[in-house]
Amino acid sequence: LRVPPPPLPLSWGRTVRPYQPPQPLQPPTDAMLTRGGAGGTAAGGAAVAAAAAGPDGNNSSDSSTVSRGFETADLASFPYERALVGKSYVAVLVNAGWQAEGAVEAYDRGDEAAVMARLRQLPIPRLCPRGFVFVWAVKGLIQGVCRTLASWGYVYVENLTWVYLTPGNGVAALAGRHFRTSHATLLMFRKEGEGRDIELRHQRNPDVVFDCIRTRADGCGREVPAEVLTSLETLLPGGRGAFLELWAMRGVRRPGWDHVSEVRPAAAPAGAVPVPLHAAAGPSP
Repeated sequence: LRVPPPPLPLSWGRTVRPYQPPQPLQPPTDAMLTRGGAGGTAAGGAAVAAAAAGPDGNNSSDSSTVSRGFETADLASFPYERALVGKSYVAVLVNAGWQAEGAVEAYDRGDEAAVMARLRQLPIPRLCPRGFVFVWAVKGLIQGVCRTLASWGYVYVENLTWVYLTPGNGVAALAGRHFRTSHATLLMFRKEGEGRDIELRHQRNPDVVFDCIRTRADGCGREVPAEVLTSLETLLPGGRGAFLELWAMRGVRRPGWDHVSEVRPAAAPAGAVPVPLHAAAGPSP
């Protein structure tokens, strides 16, 4: 068996790093966090925390090296126009956070409008008027996602599949409504008739990724394999600096990407007075 020289291609296997004891997660040191928004504004009470990559909070002249992060209590009502300063993107990645628990069962009962409501509230046509949109969906919701994107003028291109693995390197068989669930699908769309000048490098990466299921550090869903973002960057080499990730993992930063995370309010102890995300806790008057 002839093994390719290093670095080992992903199609051959994964490189295993030497074990290192876990270290506590450190917050970004080069980020400047600002809080804004009020409960009565058009943002719907969303809390916004923006982090620019430069140490002084200003954007670098090279957008391909800048990474900005935003946090909100409700991503569907996030003030995109104000926070992103009217920026449009070559690619928008929508992680699975838009899918509520029990969404597949509700969709099967005919509640498509309720299931797709959060996705439809996103201003995707404004954020990506001539590029690509990538949406994670379980198999029971694929039809609804395709119908929603088609209503915005996007056409289906292809998909990437994440096959769930168990710690024993076997294919996972999670409980499902009709059949077992063993994968998630990243549906790829592009704006019909637009963006023909966008450089596209097709089939440079595998369209099936095998990886274990890992709960995200913020507890909001599953951590997407890192190869997925690499695949999108390879597919759109000229898009660096114009990538947007929605329902991103809190605190994540990747050069050339803007990330919007949905932060769930922590459960308050018994008898405590809740403090809204947009309000800063301070001494009582």
